[in-house]
Amino acid sequence: MSDQKLEVIRKNLNQSLYPISNMAPKDFATTMTKCSLTLLSGDMWTIVQRNFRNCDSSHLHNTKEDTFLQIAQDLAGSKQIWVEYVKKMVVTISMQSASHLHTSRYVRLLMRALRETENLLTVVEKKELLRTALTKIFLEDMEIAVKATTFALLTPNFDLLDWMKDREDPFFTLLSLAITTSQVDGKVLLWAWFQQFSEELPLRNISFESIHRAFSDLVFRIDKKAEERYYRMEKDALIPTSDEEDTLIRMAIAYISPSSGSHVNVVMIIEPMLNKCLERIETALRLAHNDRTALCEAYVISNRLRLCIGAVMSALINKVDMASTHDLCELLQRGIPKIRKLRDELTRSSSNTPWMNIYRNDIDSILNLIRDFSHYEI
Repeated sequence: MSDQKLEVIRKNLNQSLYPISNMAPKDFATTMTKCSLTLLSGDMWTIVQRNFRNCDSSHLHNTKEDTFLQIAQDLAGSKQIWVEYVKKMVVTISMQSASHLHTSRYVRLLMRALRETENLLTVVEKKELLRTALTKIFLEDMEIAVKATTFALLTPNFDLLDWMKDREDPFFTLLSLAITTSQVDGKVLLWAWFQQFSEELPLRNISFESIHRAFSDLVFRIDKKAEERYYRMEKDALIPTSDEEDTLIRMAIAYISPSSGSHVNVVMIIEPMLNKCLERIETALRLAHNDRTALCEAYVISNRLRLCIGAVMSALINKVDMASTHDLCELLQRGIPKIRKLRDELTRSSSNTPWMNIYRNDIDSILNLIRDFSHYEI
């Protein structure tokens, strides 16, 4: 290894090289991840835009990123470090806020690392890891996500993204919203896709009717996941929502959030769902079932209420105009009498059944939302 490479490593890691080269793969990957966070890659998007204008679909290369990964490979020696590095980079992307400065770099490094794993990870595993990372970015900032996806498409292992064309996948609606609302950068993404795949990337119409239909389909899927969770229970031991459920709920919120560029009427979609949930809780309290079917119903309703709360919060935080904010506050006000009644019934009840406790937590969450975003006393 050249002295120049050794000097780069010393500057990046600020420690002696002997312990580094003898690290276990997981520890080495941790060190690599730390270096990835501070690596300076420059403005790569400008290069993408230039290539787009020149119809140049050649793979992108960044000298500093290439040097960093080559040094890591020279020091590590074991292919297993790439598996560990990939996993840690996916966690990093999932845990950190999306950033114009860092996120695209993380995705480029992730794509390179996925290629280096060779057959240590199956193609299915690689796609799922990449999907997890990109989904998180799309749920947080669609503009950044469009750029990150474009970078991923302009790499040798672009075929790990072929799942994006699946119309039945909930991600498909997120992608359609992102490309349609980020028109300039969206065109670059579509160009990058067409350079790599023979078929065009289909997009969903983002009209109110289309988004509402996609939202309803996704809610149905979320309901099924709640039922599956119920059937996995042993005795009455509650099972928390799975990562998949949490992601699907966040997707449903993103479908109708102003932050996603969606121009749907949130009140028209959320009010019927919220009212139906409250009615179903009323029915459950009146019948006072102690069997496990009541718990299955509670799982379903709890997910739907989380979705309602998240959608209202997102719409209020990312408000488009005062009229929409007023409509959302009116929605909360209209629900106060029924919510107050349910709160009182749940407080009076001495029952400590699991499904009853789920409803108590749900009603408390709604009350907290109203307190935070309105001036009404509960």
